[in-house]
Amino acid sequence: MRKSQHKLVSLALAMCLSLFAFSVPAEADDTATSLRPMEYLTRGLVAAQVPSGIFLSWRFLGDEPDGLSWNVYRKDGDAGFVKITTITPRDVQPESNYETNPGIVKENVTPSNYTDPDGLITSIYEVAPVIHGVEGLRQGMSVPMLSALAGSSGQANRGAVQYIPMKPAPAPVPLAHFIYRDYRFGPGTNLTTANMVIPGTGGQNWYVVDMDLLRAFREPHDNKTPVSVTDLSGWVDKLNGYNHETWQPTHSLGTDGIISDALFAELEAKFIKYVEDLDYGTKLPYAKTSTGAIYTSQSSPYSTHDMTVGDFDGDGEYEIVVKWRSTQQDPMYSEPIFGGSNTTTAPEYIDVYKLDGTLLFRVDMGYNVRAGNDHETTLFCQDFDGDGKAELMLKTALGTRIGNWDEESQSVIYPDTLNTVVGGDDGLNATTDKFKEYFATGNEQALDTYWALLNSFTISYRSPIAGGGNDGINDPAVKRWIKTYHVGPIGPAKDDQEFFSAFKWDPDTGKGVLVDSAKYPFPYEGSVDGENWAMTAETQRGNFSYLAFPGPGAGSSSSDYKAQIMAEKEAYWLEHPWKAAVWGDAQGNRANRYVGVVAALDGVNNYAVSQRGYYARTTFAAYNIVDGKVNLQACFDSADPRYWALGGTAYDYQNRGNHQTQSADLDGDGRDEIVMKAMVLDLNADKTMILPKVVNGDIMPTIEGQNSIPPVANSFEFATDAVRNNKLNVWAPLRHGDRSALLPVDKDNNIRMWSGNEEHLLDDIRNGRQYGWLPGPEAHDPMKGKRLNEQGEIIYENSLIFGVYAGSDAEGAVAGNFSNRWPGAQGYSQNGARSMITGELLNGSRNLGSGQYAIWFGGGLTAMAVSSATISTVNDQTFETSSYLATDLTSTGNKNTPTLKADMFGDWREELILRASNNRLAIVTTLSPTEYGIRTLMHDPMYRNGVANKNTGYDQMGFASFYLGDEAELPTMRTDIAVPTMAPNAQIQVSVQSVTANAIGIEWAPISGATSYTLYRDGVKIDKITSTSYLDKGLEQGKEYSYTVTPSDDVNSGVGSLPLHVTTKTATVKASVKKLKGNQNGLTITVTENNLEGTPTNYTESYSINNNAVATYVVGPYEVYVDTKSNTQVRECYIVK
Repeated sequence: MRKSQHKLVSLALAMCLSLFAFSVPAEADDTATSLRPMEYLTRGLVAAQVPSGIFLSWRFLGDEPDGLSWNVYRKDGDAGFVKITTITPRDVQPESNYETNPGIVKENVTPSNYTDPDGLITSIYEVAPVIHGVEGLRQGMSVPMLSALAGSSGQANRGAVQYIPMKPAPAPVPLAHFIYRDYRFGPGTNLTTANMVIPGTGGQNWYVVDMDLLRAFREPHDNKTPVSVTDLSGWVDKLNGYNHETWQPTHSLGTDGIISDALFAELEAKFIKYVEDLDYGTKLPYAKTSTGAIYTSQSSPYSTHDMTVGDFDGDGEYEIVVKWRSTQQDPMYSEPIFGGSNTTTAPEYIDVYKLDGTLLFRVDMGYNVRAGNDHETTLFCQDFDGDGKAELMLKTALGTRIGNWDEESQSVIYPDTLNTVVGGDDGLNATTDKFKEYFATGNEQALDTYWALLNSFTISYRSPIAGGGNDGINDPAVKRWIKTYHVGPIGPAKDDQEFFSAFKWDPDTGKGVLVDSAKYPFPYEGSVDGENWAMTAETQRGNFSYLAFPGPGAGSSSSDYKAQIMAEKEAYWLEHPWKAAVWGDAQGNRANRYVGVVAALDGVNNYAVSQRGYYARTTFAAYNIVDGKVNLQACFDSADPRYWALGGTAYDYQNRGNHQTQSADLDGDGRDEIVMKAMVLDLNADKTMILPKVVNGDIMPTIEGQNSIPPVANSFEFATDAVRNNKLNVWAPLRHGDRSALLPVDKDNNIRMWSGNEEHLLDDIRNGRQYGWLPGPEAHDPMKGKRLNEQGEIIYENSLIFGVYAGSDAEGAVAGNFSNRWPGAQGYSQNGARSMITGELLNGSRNLGSGQYAIWFGGGLTAMAVSSATISTVNDQTFETSSYLATDLTSTGNKNTPTLKADMFGDWREELILRASNNRLAIVTTLSPTEYGIRTLMHDPMYRNGVANKNTGYDQMGFASFYLGDEAELPTMRTDIAVPTMAPNAQIQVSVQSVTANAIGIEWAPISGATSYTLYRDGVKIDKITSTSYLDKGLEQGKEYSYTVTPSDDVNSGVGSLPLHVTTKTATVKASVKKLKGNQNGLTITVTENNLEGTPTNYTESYSINNNAVATYVVGPYEVYVDTKSNTQVRECYIVK
């Protein structure tokens, strides 16, 4: 365990805190003053053949000093290793000579790559650092000689690849179908719109809900407005007509005409009955075969998708975590008429592979975790318990289970026990195999019990006639409140059993194990009143604008789905919601939007921070592992006033996130913040709550400030004096977008956020009014906005660096430093590439290419561009891209990102992890030499977080905390991290050095990087030493003792040695005295020692003594006490030690 891990105790707090044990420090400790532990990494040496020899590349570790040298060794055939070169520091001249951005000399730089002109494809290499003239540890190659990657024509020798064979993909599974209006739908089978026309409605596909009836008696009840008996009679008649009954309320109007609470409850209950009974009732039935089985279709074949990395076995090399998915469906598609085939999904599977293809374990997520697309299962992979080895943490459910590869059967075996399945007995009844059984036998009762499937409806505001795409026709003249069913996403679980679980590799058993599971604090709910349905204006999509009072130009374009227009009278339901959805909708879209981050919230311990929701209700739950238990450390909930650290209401903390969240230490206090698109949060002082620190925003143009003239798209600029100095404009927060990047933008390493924007209208969904406009793709300072000053007062700062009005959903492109022509990084804007420092346009309307992301792959400091699986050069003036290496591999990333970009091995340039043919993974590395010696990116905390966070949502790629450019110094050695010198899997082999009747000596070979050794006798710590031998004295005779020794460095402890069992010998002693001359006697002492077999060994010593002598004498390995009398008798004799 890491020495910095503090002791924890539980504290029960109110609401979500009262339901779960939160851990707080037992005593105050300022963990931010501690060094942040990083991973132990080997030298990561890789080699590949190039025309000029063998290209070598290796890691420069995060805590190694500038000015070091490297010794490179080669071994050919049976000969030994021979030093072939020493690479020494040098100065590197600037790459360019632009007057607009003069470069500087990089001094005292030692590259960590070399091309061996005499190397062979069969050569084996080692490399060692030389620091202050002393050679350090020599380490060999992380993987065998890499394979060449041909690329397109003329692209040979630009990249090499390590192929990793995988185990067979999971087999397809059955997926249930359902019935709607006598027609079957399900995966692979859509409903036909024409078959869904309701007779006698003029072509309507959905039933209209008479919300005017509810409002007719709800509004006077809430306002205490008198109504007449005739009014009441009319409402009752309408309700009876809808419900086909002759009901009369038991409560009457008061004499004052006021509707009592009791009467209203009766009327409302009948209205709810009408709504629930309308069309097909509260849920849709399963489709059945003639034999009574649930009708199913087979899922599509599985293929790999998101990936991440972590060192699960502690050997200093990364394992690759791979997600297998069968189907690709957006959580916004759950309505049967629009998308009947987008319903239930096949379980996802998570594999962990070593670089040689060894499968450490596989997790079957089960049917209770939706697996439609990248918004659901996030792979949280890091060292969460401080033992130096990675764990995999996942948002899980009943039936999630772990399995291991079985060589004999050539398959993954799932034991399905309480120790391997999440959820106890209920979990055992919800495994993938159990669901297959339920489908085959038609066991609806079991499915209804154990399947957390959303099968319900909502009352939403849209056209009752299908058309106009996913959102329907955007015309308030035809829109109505309609009842729409939703089937497929994850809904309410049995007893709200949603979980967060940890999995790890156990070296003792050679298997993956389920460490523990904890309840998830934010389970699915339908309405705020407890129903499994709700009434919301939301269409299927995640848009956020519902305008009863639109501003000029809003909704005029049919493509502007972000400006959904309502009839003015319907604003009543925005201002006075009924059966409001807990998560913003009850159709499984907003509630099943999961992202998350890995973050050292306290600066020392890594936490898996699971985020549920960002369009509306936004929540975070931060977990780590303490004493083998999954520990819920802290939460945030935008719906809970206790988390509103910056005042306001829940609305102020909603819709602030993108489809991905990042984590980084933005304020330099050593602790990571959680960085949403427009809100930054961090851990509070007692470590029990995650609280907003900054809400990002700026002065936004209003309708009044613009004299009712809409901004011109692709031209109107935000963050200008004209906008900010206009007294009619208002400060407002930024809102949701798609793509994003958190990166250092200048030589001072100032961190800024670049983001696309979906929301272009400044409106309030609580009243349906538009007030102004918001920018399209923009850049801002994440630490500026609405925040507390040093006096604890709320202040408002302007966050934007630039922003241009887009007039629609504009996700933009990218940000990064692609050119030395201008100082600092560049960011996409709606009308041209801009400086991420000043916001100025750099080269007219020339822009960064969409889907071209920054990657360090060449020999220079500026980034190249990667789109999916192709790496390109970027013209430093026009930003046009040219293919540099077309890998001919497959990316599964979102928005053209590669599946994973990470500094996996070799020097500081980045690798791509992609999918190859023949069921393989491929790690692509550069073959381009570089003069720059830069420490491994994986020892930069912000970069390491970015790699861990890449797999979530739209999987945008992370950046290092340092800026690279011609005008900037190279990053110096970090002094705020602790890099282990010893592998976490280091294990000692202890042997016996000596054994006597009361002492045991043990010894062991030194462990590389270890600074101390902790000794345990019979499981109890007896000492901590720096030497490699130990003599344990004062033991009992003839007793067996067990010894283990654990090596440690200054960060981590290794693996305890296997127990060494040693039994002390038994010994007896005899002494005799013989009279000599005068006052002298002769003393003879014999110690007889017996081992376990009873074989004796005698030690005899003779001494000349005085009469009446009392002394201790050495006899062989023993010290013996003897007291003699003057008459040659022995008064007392025994072994001292």
